[in-house]
Amino acid sequence: MKKFGKASVASAIVLGLLGAGITAAPAQAATVTLTFGDWGDMGFKELFKKYEKLNPNIKIVEKSSEYNAHHQGLLTALASGKGSDINGIEGGWMPYFVQYPDKFLDLRNYGGAALKKDYLAWRWNPAVAKNGTILGLPTDVGGMALAYRTDLFEKAGLPSDPAAVSALWAKTGWNGYIATAKKYTAKTGKKFADSTEGIFGGVLNQSQQQFYAANGSLVYESSKAVQDAWNVGVAMAPYSGSSNIFSTEWNTAIANGDAASVLAPSWMLTMIKGIAPDLKGKWNVANVPGKVGNWGGSWVTVSKSTKHPKEAAAFVKWLLAPAQQKTIFLTKGNFPSAVAALKDTAVTSYKDAYFQNAPVGKIYSSSVATLKPAIYGTKSATIQTSFRDALATVAQGKKTGDDAWDAAIAEIKKNVGASK
Repeated sequence: MKKFGKASVASAIVLGLLGAGITAAPAQAATVTLTFGDWGDMGFKELFKKYEKLNPNIKIVEKSSEYNAHHQGLLTALASGKGSDINGIEGGWMPYFVQYPDKFLDLRNYGGAALKKDYLAWRWNPAVAKNGTILGLPTDVGGMALAYRTDLFEKAGLPSDPAAVSALWAKTGWNGYIATAKKYTAKTGKKFADSTEGIFGGVLNQSQQQFYAANGSLVYESSKAVQDAWNVGVAMAPYSGSSNIFSTEWNTAIANGDAASVLAPSWMLTMIKGIAPDLKGKWNVANVPGKVGNWGGSWVTVSKSTKHPKEAAAFVKWLLAPAQQKTIFLTKGNFPSAVAALKDTAVTSYKDAYFQNAPVGKIYSSSVATLKPAIYGTKSATIQTSFRDALATVAQGKKTGDDAWDAAIAEIKKNVGASK
Protein backbone atom coordinates (compact mmCIF):
# COMPACT_ATOMS: atom_id res chain seq x y z
CA MET A 1 0.00 0.00 0.00
CA LYS A 2 1.32 3.38 -1.04
CA LYS A 3 1.93 5.78 1.84
CA PHE A 4 0.96 9.49 1.59
CA GLY A 5 2.65 12.37 3.36
CA LYS A 6 0.55 15.10 5.01
CA ALA A 7 0.94 17.43 2.04
CA SER A 8 -0.14 14.72 -0.40
CA VAL A 9 -3.21 13.92 1.70
CA ALA A 10 -4.22 17.59 1.77
CA SER A 11 -3.79 17.85 -1.99
CA ALA A 12 -5.84 14.74 -2.54
CA ILE A 13 -8.68 16.12 -0.39
CA VAL A 14 -8.75 19.41 -2.36
CA LEU A 15 -8.76 17.53 -5.68
CA GLY A 16 -11.54 15.32 -4.40
CA LEU A 17 -13.66 18.28 -3.42
CA LEU A 18 -13.14 19.94 -6.78
CA GLY A 19 -14.01 16.72 -8.53
CA ALA A 20 -17.22 16.53 -6.57
CA GLY A 21 -18.19 20.03 -7.69
CA ILE A 22 -17.40 21.68 -4.35
CA THR A 23 -15.32 24.88 -4.66
CA ALA A 24 -12.60 25.48 -2.09
CA ALA A 25 -12.93 28.77 -0.15
CA PRO A 26 -10.64 31.49 -1.56
CA ALA A 27 -7.69 32.47 0.56
CA GLN A 28 -8.25 35.69 2.51
CA ALA A 29 -6.17 38.68 1.45
CA ALA A 30 -3.40 39.49 3.88
CA THR A 31 -4.00 42.54 6.04
CA VAL A 32 -2.18 45.65 4.83
CA THR A 33 -1.34 48.16 7.54
CA LEU A 34 -0.89 51.78 6.45
CA THR A 35 0.56 54.23 8.96
CA PHE A 36 -0.63 57.84 8.77
CA GLY A 37 1.53 60.61 10.26
CA ASP A 38 -0.22 63.84 11.25
CA TRP A 39 -0.71 66.44 14.00
CA GLY A 40 -3.72 67.69 15.92
CA ASP A 41 -7.03 66.63 14.39
CA MET A 42 -7.04 66.73 10.60
CA GLY A 43 -10.65 65.50 10.59
CA PHE A 44 -9.94 62.03 9.21
CA LYS A 45 -10.48 59.68 12.15
CA GLU A 46 -14.01 58.54 11.26
CA LEU A 47 -13.05 58.17 7.61
CA PHE A 48 -10.22 55.86 8.61
CA LYS A 49 -12.83 53.58 10.16
CA LYS A 50 -15.14 53.85 7.16
CA TYR A 51 -12.36 52.92 4.74
CA GLU A 52 -11.46 49.90 6.86
CA LYS A 53 -15.06 48.70 6.69
CA LEU A 54 -15.10 49.16 2.92
CA ASN A 55 -11.73 47.41 2.66
CA PRO A 56 -11.47 44.72 5.37
CA ASN A 57 -7.88 43.91 4.43
CA ILE A 58 -6.72 47.50 5.10
CA LYS A 59 -5.77 48.78 8.56
CA ILE A 60 -5.05 52.50 9.08
CA VAL A 61 -2.83 53.33 12.07
CA GLU A 62 -2.60 57.02 12.96
CA LYS A 63 0.69 58.34 14.35
CA SER A 64 0.04 61.83 15.64
CA SER A 65 2.56 64.28 17.12
CA GLU A 66 2.80 68.02 17.70
CA TYR A 67 2.85 70.24 14.63
CA ASN A 68 6.50 71.27 14.66
CA ALA A 69 7.81 67.87 15.74
CA HIS A 70 5.91 66.20 12.91
CA HIS A 71 7.26 68.48 10.18
CA GLN A 72 10.78 68.89 11.50
CA GLY A 73 11.34 65.15 11.71
CA LEU A 74 9.53 64.24 8.52
CA LEU A 75 12.32 64.65 5.98
CA THR A 76 14.71 62.58 8.11
CA ALA A 77 12.07 59.89 8.44
CA LEU A 78 11.41 59.90 4.69
CA ALA A 79 15.12 59.69 3.90
CA SER A 80 15.63 56.77 6.28
CA GLY A 81 12.60 54.89 5.05
CA LYS A 82 11.41 54.53 8.63
CA GLY A 83 8.62 57.09 8.55
CA SER A 84 4.90 56.62 8.09
CA ASP A 85 3.49 55.34 4.82
CA ILE A 86 1.28 58.41 4.49
CA ASN A 87 1.91 61.91 5.86
CA GLY A 88 0.05 65.19 6.14
CA ILE A 89 2.05 68.33 5.27
CA GLU A 90 0.82 71.81 6.21
CA GLY A 91 0.75 74.63 3.66
CA GLY A 92 3.69 76.64 4.95
CA TRP A 93 5.90 73.56 4.90
CA MET A 94 5.08 72.28 1.41
CA PRO A 95 7.51 74.61 -0.44
CA TYR A 96 10.28 72.99 1.58
CA PHE A 97 9.27 69.38 0.98
CA VAL A 98 8.45 69.86 -2.71
CA GLN A 99 12.21 70.29 -3.26
CA TYR A 100 12.61 66.56 -2.53
CA PRO A 101 10.24 64.76 -4.91
CA ASP A 102 12.39 61.63 -4.82
CA LYS A 103 11.25 61.05 -1.22
CA PHE A 104 7.59 60.81 -2.21
CA LEU A 105 5.47 58.48 -4.27
CA ASP A 106 4.65 60.16 -7.58
CA LEU A 107 0.87 60.08 -7.75
CA ARG A 108 1.03 60.52 -11.53
CA ASN A 109 1.76 56.81 -11.63
CA TYR A 110 -1.49 56.09 -9.81
CA GLY A 111 -3.95 58.20 -11.78
CA GLY A 112 -3.21 61.41 -9.90
CA ALA A 113 -2.89 63.70 -12.94
CA ALA A 114 -6.53 63.12 -13.89
CA LEU A 115 -7.61 64.53 -10.52
CA LYS A 116 -6.20 68.04 -11.06
CA LYS A 117 -9.53 69.36 -12.36
CA ASP A 118 -11.25 68.30 -9.13
CA TYR A 119 -9.44 70.85 -6.93
CA LEU A 120 -8.85 74.60 -6.68
CA ALA A 121 -5.79 75.29 -8.83
CA TRP A 122 -4.00 77.31 -6.15
CA ARG A 123 -4.41 74.42 -3.72
CA TRP A 124 -3.27 71.80 -6.24
CA ASN A 125 -0.18 73.47 -7.70
CA PRO A 126 2.08 73.81 -4.60
CA ALA A 127 2.35 70.03 -4.27
CA VAL A 128 3.65 69.59 -7.83
CA ALA A 129 7.45 69.52 -8.09
CA LYS A 130 9.46 71.12 -10.91
CA ASN A 131 9.95 67.70 -12.49
CA GLY A 132 6.18 67.16 -12.54
CA THR A 133 5.99 64.79 -9.58
CA ILE A 134 2.64 65.04 -7.81
CA LEU A 135 3.59 64.73 -4.14
CA GLY A 136 0.11 64.82 -2.64
CA LEU A 137 -3.53 65.81 -2.82
CA PRO A 138 -4.95 68.93 -1.12
CA THR A 139 -7.11 68.71 1.98
CA ASP A 140 -8.98 71.81 3.10
CA VAL A 141 -8.76 75.54 2.47
CA GLY A 142 -8.35 78.03 5.29
CA GLY A 143 -10.58 81.06 4.93
CA MET A 144 -10.82 83.30 7.98
CA ALA A 145 -13.29 84.10 10.75
CA LEU A 146 -13.16 84.64 14.51
CA ALA A 147 -14.40 82.12 17.07
CA TYR A 148 -15.34 83.51 20.48
CA ARG A 149 -16.90 82.48 23.78
CA THR A 150 -20.30 84.14 24.10
CA ASP A 151 -20.54 83.42 27.84
CA LEU A 152 -17.15 84.98 28.55
CA PHE A 153 -17.96 88.02 26.42
CA GLU A 154 -21.20 88.55 28.37
CA LYS A 155 -19.43 88.29 31.73
CA ALA A 156 -17.04 90.99 30.58
CA GLY A 157 -19.91 93.27 29.54
CA LEU A 158 -19.27 92.79 25.82
CA PRO A 159 -21.93 92.00 23.20
CA SER A 160 -22.28 88.33 22.31
CA ASP A 161 -24.44 88.39 19.17
CA PRO A 162 -22.27 87.69 16.07
CA ALA A 163 -23.39 90.84 14.26
CA ALA A 164 -22.70 93.00 17.30
CA VAL A 165 -19.33 91.34 17.90
CA SER A 166 -18.34 91.84 14.26
CA ALA A 167 -19.35 95.50 14.59
CA LEU A 168 -16.73 95.99 17.34
CA TRP A 169 -14.02 96.08 14.67
CA ALA A 170 -15.97 96.42 11.42
CA LYS A 171 -14.75 100.00 10.83
CA THR A 172 -11.57 100.05 12.90
CA GLY A 173 -10.08 96.66 12.00
CA TRP A 174 -7.32 95.40 14.26
CA ASN A 175 -7.37 98.59 16.34
CA GLY A 176 -10.94 97.72 17.30
CA TYR A 177 -9.88 94.20 18.19
CA ILE A 178 -7.05 95.49 20.39
CA ALA A 179 -9.43 97.92 22.12
CA THR A 180 -11.87 95.08 22.81
CA ALA A 181 -9.05 92.95 24.23
CA LYS A 182 -8.05 95.73 26.62
CA LYS A 183 -11.62 96.03 27.90
CA TYR A 184 -11.94 92.28 28.35
CA THR A 185 -8.69 91.83 30.26
CA ALA A 186 -9.32 94.91 32.42
CA LYS A 187 -12.72 93.49 33.39
CA THR A 188 -11.76 89.84 33.90
CA GLY A 189 -8.02 89.74 34.51
CA LYS A 190 -7.78 87.00 31.86
CA LYS A 191 -6.30 86.77 28.40
CA PHE A 192 -8.58 87.72 25.53
CA ALA A 193 -6.82 85.90 22.66
CA ASP A 194 -5.47 82.36 22.62
CA SER A 195 -1.93 83.17 21.47
CA THR A 196 0.34 85.80 19.97
CA GLU A 197 1.20 83.17 17.35
CA GLY A 198 -2.42 83.12 16.25
CA ILE A 199 -2.61 86.91 16.12
CA PHE A 200 0.60 87.23 14.09
CA GLY A 201 -0.43 84.46 11.70
CA GLY A 202 -3.95 85.80 11.30
CA VAL A 203 -2.85 89.32 10.39
CA LEU A 204 -0.03 88.08 8.17
CA ASN A 205 -2.28 85.75 6.21
CA GLN A 206 -4.46 88.65 5.10
CA SER A 207 -1.68 89.61 2.68
CA GLN A 208 -0.25 87.77 -0.31
CA GLN A 209 3.32 88.97 0.09
CA GLN A 210 4.71 87.86 3.41
CA PHE A 211 8.28 86.60 3.81
CA TYR A 212 8.94 86.22 0.08
CA ALA A 213 8.35 88.44 -2.94
CA ALA A 214 6.75 87.04 -6.10
CA ASN A 215 10.23 86.63 -7.65
CA GLY A 216 11.31 84.39 -4.75
CA SER A 217 13.53 86.91 -2.95
CA LEU A 218 13.44 87.21 0.83
CA VAL A 219 11.59 90.31 2.09
CA TYR A 220 10.72 89.33 5.66
CA GLU A 221 12.41 92.42 7.18
CA SER A 222 11.00 95.03 4.76
CA SER A 223 7.57 93.47 4.17
CA LYS A 224 4.75 95.77 5.30
CA ALA A 225 2.57 92.71 5.97
CA VAL A 226 5.17 91.26 8.36
CA GLN A 227 5.64 94.59 10.12
CA ASP A 228 1.88 95.09 10.49
CA ALA A 229 1.43 91.58 11.85
CA TRP A 230 4.30 92.10 14.28
CA ASN A 231 2.92 95.40 15.54
CA VAL A 232 -0.53 93.93 16.15
CA GLY A 233 1.07 90.94 17.87
CA VAL A 234 3.11 93.18 20.19
CA ALA A 235 0.06 95.33 20.98
CA MET A 236 -1.92 92.18 21.79
CA ALA A 237 0.86 90.55 23.83
CA PRO A 238 -0.50 91.69 27.24
CA TYR A 239 -3.90 90.26 26.32
CA SER A 240 -2.83 87.00 24.66
CA GLY A 241 -1.53 83.61 25.66
CA SER A 242 2.02 82.67 24.71
CA SER A 243 1.74 78.91 24.11
CA ASN A 244 2.26 77.47 20.64
CA ILE A 245 -0.87 76.53 18.77
CA PHE A 246 -1.46 72.74 18.90
CA SER A 247 0.64 72.42 22.07
CA THR A 248 -0.70 70.74 25.22
CA GLU A 249 -0.69 74.10 27.01
CA TRP A 250 -2.66 75.74 24.21
CA ASN A 251 -5.22 72.92 24.24
CA THR A 252 -5.64 73.38 27.99
CA ALA A 253 -6.18 77.13 27.63
CA ILE A 254 -8.94 76.56 25.08
CA ALA A 255 -10.65 73.95 27.25
CA ASN A 256 -10.36 75.96 30.48
CA GLY A 257 -11.69 79.24 29.13
CA ASP A 258 -8.32 80.98 29.35
CA ALA A 259 -8.96 82.39 25.87
CA ALA A 260 -12.14 84.23 24.89
CA SER A 261 -11.33 84.53 21.18
CA VAL A 262 -9.43 82.55 18.57
CA LEU A 263 -8.67 83.57 15.00
CA ALA A 264 -10.33 80.76 13.15
CA PRO A 265 -9.87 79.39 9.69
CA SER A 266 -12.38 76.60 9.23
CA TRP A 267 -10.00 73.91 10.45
CA MET A 268 -9.61 75.79 13.75
CA LEU A 269 -13.30 75.20 14.48
CA THR A 270 -12.52 71.50 14.17
CA MET A 271 -9.71 71.88 16.68
CA ILE A 272 -11.92 73.68 19.19
CA LYS A 273 -14.67 71.07 18.98
CA GLY A 274 -12.17 68.28 19.48
CA ILE A 275 -10.44 69.96 22.43
CA ALA A 276 -13.57 71.12 24.25
CA PRO A 277 -16.62 69.03 23.30
CA ASP A 278 -18.36 69.98 26.56
CA LEU A 279 -18.37 73.66 25.55
CA LYS A 280 -20.91 73.14 22.78
CA GLY A 281 -23.26 76.13 22.64
CA LYS A 282 -20.79 78.49 24.33
CA TRP A 283 -18.82 79.37 21.21
CA ASN A 284 -19.95 81.37 18.19
CA VAL A 285 -18.38 82.77 15.03
CA ALA A 286 -18.00 86.41 13.94
CA ASN A 287 -16.21 88.26 11.16
CA VAL A 288 -12.45 88.53 11.42
CA PRO A 289 -10.91 92.00 11.92
CA GLY A 290 -9.41 93.44 8.76
CA LYS A 291 -9.82 91.77 5.41
CA VAL A 292 -10.32 88.20 4.32
CA GLY A 293 -7.25 85.94 4.33
CA ASN A 294 -6.27 82.32 4.04
CA TRP A 295 -4.62 80.48 6.90
CA GLY A 296 -3.71 76.88 6.40
CA GLY A 297 -4.65 74.05 4.17
CA SER A 298 -2.58 70.89 3.92
CA TRP A 299 -1.73 68.01 1.62
CA VAL A 300 -1.67 64.27 2.13
CA THR A 301 1.38 62.55 0.66
CA VAL A 302 2.71 59.01 0.33
CA SER A 303 6.27 58.11 1.25
CA LYS A 304 8.42 56.67 -1.56
CA SER A 305 9.61 54.01 0.89
CA THR A 306 6.16 52.60 1.59
CA LYS A 307 5.88 48.86 1.09
CA HIS A 308 2.29 49.28 -0.08
CA PRO A 309 2.32 52.00 -2.75
CA LYS A 310 -0.80 50.81 -4.61
CA GLU A 311 -2.89 50.56 -1.45
CA ALA A 312 -1.59 53.85 -0.01
CA ALA A 313 -2.27 55.78 -3.22
CA ALA A 314 -5.76 54.32 -3.51
CA PHE A 315 -6.54 55.32 0.06
CA VAL A 316 -5.30 58.90 -0.36
CA LYS A 317 -7.35 59.32 -3.55
CA TRP A 318 -10.46 58.08 -1.77
CA LEU A 319 -9.82 60.11 1.39
CA LEU A 320 -9.58 63.44 -0.44
CA ALA A 321 -12.21 62.87 -3.11
CA PRO A 322 -15.01 65.49 -3.22
CA ALA A 323 -17.49 63.18 -1.47
CA GLN A 324 -15.17 62.66 1.49
CA GLN A 325 -14.23 66.36 1.65
CA LYS A 326 -17.93 67.18 1.88
CA THR A 327 -18.31 64.66 4.70
CA ILE A 328 -15.29 66.07 6.54
CA PHE A 329 -16.76 69.57 6.43
CA LEU A 330 -20.23 68.50 7.54
CA THR A 331 -18.89 66.41 10.41
CA LYS A 332 -15.66 68.16 11.35
CA GLY A 333 -15.72 71.64 9.81
CA ASN A 334 -12.65 71.55 7.55
CA PHE A 335 -13.66 73.58 4.49
CA PRO A 336 -13.22 71.74 1.15
CA SER A 337 -10.66 72.43 -1.53
CA ALA A 338 -12.47 70.08 -3.94
CA VAL A 339 -14.54 72.17 -6.38
CA ALA A 340 -17.61 69.92 -6.39
CA ALA A 341 -17.77 69.95 -2.59
CA LEU A 342 -17.31 73.73 -2.48
CA LYS A 343 -20.37 74.20 -4.68
CA ASP A 344 -22.56 71.67 -2.89
CA THR A 345 -25.57 73.34 -1.25
CA ALA A 346 -25.16 71.07 1.78
CA VAL A 347 -21.81 72.82 2.32
CA THR A 348 -22.77 76.41 1.49
CA SER A 349 -25.92 76.33 3.64
CA TYR A 350 -24.44 74.42 6.59
CA LYS A 351 -24.94 75.68 10.15
CA ASP A 352 -22.83 74.31 12.99
CA ALA A 353 -24.76 73.31 16.11
CA TYR A 354 -21.62 73.42 18.28
CA PHE A 355 -21.22 77.11 17.43
CA GLN A 356 -24.84 78.04 18.17
CA ASN A 357 -25.90 77.25 14.60
CA ALA A 358 -23.50 79.79 13.13
CA PRO A 359 -23.84 79.81 9.30
CA VAL A 360 -20.27 78.65 8.84
CA GLY A 361 -20.95 77.34 5.34
CA LYS A 362 -21.93 80.81 4.20
CA ILE A 363 -19.15 82.51 6.17
CA TYR A 364 -16.33 80.43 4.73
CA SER A 365 -17.84 80.19 1.23
CA SER A 366 -17.78 83.99 1.06
CA SER A 367 -14.24 84.01 2.42
CA VAL A 368 -12.90 81.49 -0.08
CA ALA A 369 -14.60 83.21 -3.02
CA THR A 370 -12.36 86.27 -2.69
CA LEU A 371 -9.13 84.61 -1.56
CA LYS A 372 -5.76 85.34 -3.10
CA PRO A 373 -3.22 82.74 -1.93
CA ALA A 374 -0.11 83.83 -0.10
CA ILE A 375 3.34 83.61 -1.62
CA TYR A 376 5.31 80.89 0.16
CA GLY A 377 8.98 80.04 -0.09
CA THR A 378 11.17 77.13 0.95
CA LYS A 379 11.89 78.63 4.38
CA SER A 380 8.49 80.17 5.14
CA ALA A 381 7.85 77.79 8.02
CA THR A 382 11.30 78.42 9.54
CA ILE A 383 10.86 82.19 9.37
CA GLN A 384 7.38 81.96 10.84
CA THR A 385 8.73 79.93 13.77
CA SER A 386 11.35 82.57 14.59
CA PHE A 387 8.78 85.37 14.65
CA ARG A 388 6.35 83.21 16.62
CA ASP A 389 8.89 82.33 19.31
CA ALA A 390 10.09 85.94 19.58
CA LEU A 391 6.53 87.21 20.06
CA ALA A 392 5.99 84.63 22.80
CA THR A 393 8.82 86.22 24.79
CA VAL A 394 6.96 89.55 24.62
CA ALA A 395 3.76 87.94 25.89
CA GLN A 396 5.76 86.34 28.69
CA GLY A 397 7.21 89.72 29.69
CA LYS A 398 10.77 88.61 28.96
CA LYS A 399 11.51 91.09 26.16
CA THR A 400 10.23 94.33 24.75
CA GLY A 401 8.76 94.34 21.27
CA ASP A 402 11.84 96.01 19.80
CA ASP A 403 14.27 93.61 21.46
CA ALA A 404 12.23 90.61 20.38
CA TRP A 405 12.12 91.89 16.79
CA ASP A 406 15.88 92.31 16.71
CA ALA A 407 16.34 88.80 18.10
CA ALA A 408 14.00 87.31 15.51
CA ILE A 409 15.69 89.10 12.61
CA ALA A 410 19.15 88.02 13.81
CA GLU A 411 18.03 84.39 14.08
CA ILE A 412 16.40 84.41 10.64
CA LYS A 413 19.44 85.96 8.99
CA LYS A 414 21.59 83.25 10.53
CA ASN A 415 19.30 80.36 9.56
CA VAL A 416 17.82 81.55 6.27
CA GLY A 417 19.72 84.53 4.86
CA ALA A 418 19.40 88.30 4.62
CA SER A 419 16.23 90.04 3.57
CA LYS A 420 16.26 92.52 0.67
